[in-house]
Amino acid sequence: MSSIEWTDDGPMGSEKIEFSTDGIRIALVKEDGKLEDLQHVDLAMFGGVLPNVGDRIVTLWPDKPEFHPEDHMRVLARYYVGEFAGDNCWWLLCAYELPTSRDMQLYRLAKKASVETRKDNAARAKHHQENYDSLVKIREKLTPRKTPTTKRRGRRPLAKRPPGTLPPQTD
Repeated sequence: MSSIEWTDDGPMGSEKIEFSTDGIRIALVKEDGKLEDLQHVDLAMFGGVLPNVGDRIVTLWPDKPEFHPEDHMRVLARYYVGEFAGDNCWWLLCAYELPTSRDMQLYRLAKKASVETRKDNAARAKHHQENYDSLVKIREKLTPRKTPTTKRRGRRPLAKRPPGTLPPQTD
């Protein structure tokens, strides 16, 4: 049995695994079976959880009032692709799927919740800004800015000297 030599990157001969900036890539399986590179996203797009086979990905668009078939995909397969260049990522193979009536009910419910969330976020941001502004005013009242004075009280006057020269040194 041989002993394993360890380095900073792990066992000797191994390399550090790093994910590409877009750790998840979505490929669309078209009706004719061909694949199309659809989108590159990071894991945060899915709340930190990689979608599993059978999961549905539904997209809500604020400017689209109605549901479109392209907004509903099913995950058909997922592949981990590791490359020597460090471009490691997950590929999700997805296909558009016509939604059921329950899917449409959920879509409408999610759309309504999304609108409410945006209103709440805007109100929260306004509230935080108002609090910040009031704190700035209180701070300005409590610590007024000092106005610069031209007189040097209790100190000897500054000697005039040519620009770029140092004051004389006293020993």
